[in-house]
Amino acid sequence: MKKVLMGIAFILAPAFGMALAKLIIDPLWSNQKVTLEGLITFFIYGLVAGVILFILRLIVRGGSLN
Repeated sequence: MKKVLMGIAFILAPAFGMALAKLIIDPLWSNQKVTLEGLITFFIYGLVAGVILFILRLIVRGGSLN
């Protein structure tokens, strides 16, 4: 159960991090309002990044990069 939760957290952490960064940095950088569409887009980008990191983690744990 712990490994499953860690795997889910490993995938969702970049998604929430990218959405939070969009929410905080975008108004400071471009002086524009943050839209829900923009947040969802960055959340999806973060999910893709999380899946890629998860796959790389599985490859490294499997030892196929040795």
